[in-house]
Amino acid sequence: MDALREFERYAYAAARDANGGAGAPPSLLDWGSTQGYILSGGGKLEDVFVAGRDFAKDGSDLPHHLKAQGIQVSRQAFRAWAGEGRRSDLCKGAWFRPLFTGGWKESTSADTTVFNLQTSTIFIDIRFPVGILGRSFPHGFDACSMDDLRALSRQHTFAGYSLVTDDGSKLMPYCIRHHALDWNYHPSFPRSRPNKWYIEQHPAKDGSSFKEYGYAPDPDNGQAIYMERWARLGSEVGEGLEQSGGPCLALRRIAGLDADRDALFVVIGDHFALARDRTHPLPSFAEATKGGCANLADLAWSQGDRASLVQLLDLEGSYGRVSDGWIISHSTLPWKRGTRMFAGGDAVPVFEGGKLQAVRFLGAEWEVLECDMDAPAVARMFASNGSKL
Repeated sequence: MDALREFERYAYAAARDANGGAGAPPSLLDWGSTQGYILSGGGKLEDVFVAGRDFAKDGSDLPHHLKAQGIQVSRQAFRAWAGEGRRSDLCKGAWFRPLFTGGWKESTSADTTVFNLQTSTIFIDIRFPVGILGRSFPHGFDACSMDDLRALSRQHTFAGYSLVTDDGSKLMPYCIRHHALDWNYHPSFPRSRPNKWYIEQHPAKDGSSFKEYGYAPDPDNGQAIYMERWARLGSEVGEGLEQSGGPCLALRRIAGLDADRDALFVVIGDHFALARDRTHPLPSFAEATKGGCANLADLAWSQGDRASLVQLLDLEGSYGRVSDGWIISHSTLPWKRGTRMFAGGDAVPVFEGGKLQAVRFLGAEWEVLECDMDAPAVARMFASNGSKL
């Protein structure tokens, strides 16, 4: 048994015991394929999600439609949508995922930790299998073994703009997400179906939870292909909804250090997240027969292609809490756990006429796509070193 499999056996036995003896999560190496199986309802999605009926034939609904045209096209589209008021509070908040089910399989917070931060416009969604969070990694890609790098491919981060339609034309409102960056993106393997789903709010209408139903129906039973239930971060430990409901700030890097690598930053209440893209162009992976970061990483691993493997993995999704002093608690770059996103005062807000125009931090300038905080609140937040706001 190789070192990675031995680690999985230990980590998942511990997870099973911590979960009261419930069945252990799937193998770390199988985590991505299991998530894909659930999302596709056991492989039905391609057949039942039909262009011209469920989404636009011209591909304009597809998650990578804008990204494939380049960062400037994506920036212009996001600015236009924000300027036109294309925003919704239906899913606004900082969420975790208690349940994800489809095709007779399910995933829960016992096997996968999710941080899904959604403002009225921008989302950052970061997902970790427990086998990643329970494993120690060396500091930096250069110190990682090839098996370490392969293990790191079993994560997921994506970020972009959520367009919600609630015009009464459907039984429930629905959302289409357009990705500015995506863990599973490769231009040779574009995603062929939209990230499109119905929204069912909790009956209490208190913003504590919602259900996400896949837009495509299962022809065998008329139900959604998959379902995800989302609950407010903090609700599992009895915190008030105000800690994860807002106010919100959404930024996108436009100039300065690494400005050619797309990046988004959001704050929702006490929660913050950063998503930063890889360098492009990506390696071609000419021998690959299917996409997805894990599949491409496995190919690079099998060929001993360390450089391509590292470039695939150099996509950051980091999460933390403002009240912890901007400390990163979870990251796809595990050596960033426990470090500060920035210290209080290192992020400089730029105001004009009392309105936030930009923020400067991490050596770059970030444009404001959304902000519902007043100027004093913004200034206090960025000056904070950990006190409750």
